[in-house]
Amino acid sequence: MSRIARALVAGIALTLPAAANAEDIKPILQDPERQEQRRKEKLAWNQRTLRDAYEKVGKKDPRWDADARAALEIAARHFSSSLEPKSDLVSLHNATGDATIRGCDDPLILYLHACSSDPKTMPGPFEVNRRAENAAGAMRRSAYPAFRRSAALLLAARLRLDRPGAPPAARAEGVKWLDAALALLAVSAAEDERSPTLDDIWMDNAGDILREYRRAGRTPEAALVDRH
Repeated sequence: MSRIARALVAGIALTLPAAANAEDIKPILQDPERQEQRRKEKLAWNQRTLRDAYEKVGKKDPRWDADARAALEIAARHFSSSLEPKSDLVSLHNATGDATIRGCDDPLILYLHACSSDPKTMPGPFEVNRRAENAAGAMRRSAYPAFRRSAALLLAARLRLDRPGAPPAARAEGVKWLDAALALLAVSAAEDERSPTLDDIWMDNAGDILREYRRAGRTPEAALVDRH
C-alpha cells in the first residue's frame, strides 16, 4: 500500500469516531447565487467524469451508444442531486438496462447498472452480486477515473460481505476488493481532476471502506499493513 493510501486511511480512521455536539453546530448562511453556481459546477464535473470519460476511454458501439450516453447524463444529474429532468435510480437503471440489452459491456455502464439495482429492479441478491462483481472486475481493468473504479470495487466488496453465512474464503475475497478500492483512492489523489465534490467522495468512500474492514473483522490499523 502506498504512503498516500496509508495517510488517507490513518486520517479517516481518526476522524470517524468524532461527532459534533448539537449545541456546537451553528447554522451556515446560504447564498442562493453561490449555491446555484456550485450546483452547476458539480453537474459539469460529473458530466466530465462520466459522459466525457466514456467518449475518451469507453467501449463504444452504434448499437448502444445512444442509450449509454442517455444513462450517463442521468447518472451525472443523479450524482449532482439534480431533480429535473427526472434522474432517480429507477430512471438510471432503465437507461443502463436499455444499453446492456443491446450488448453494451462498457465497464462504467455495467457499474451504473449494478449500483442502480434494487429488489424492485433485479431478480434477486445473487444477480445483483453477479452484476456488481462483473462490473468491479471490468472497472478495475479500465481507464476510467480512479475514484469511480474505487467505488465499483467498494460496491462489490460490500455486497460480498453482506452475504449471510458467507464462508471465510468469500469474506477474504471481499477484503481483497476493499484493498483494491483503497489503493485506487490513492491513485485518484494523484491523477483525478480535483473538485470539492471529489474531496467529499474521498471522505465518504474512505469512511465506507474502513467500516467494511471493521465489519470483516479487520481494524483500520490492519488496513495499513503493506502487503507487498
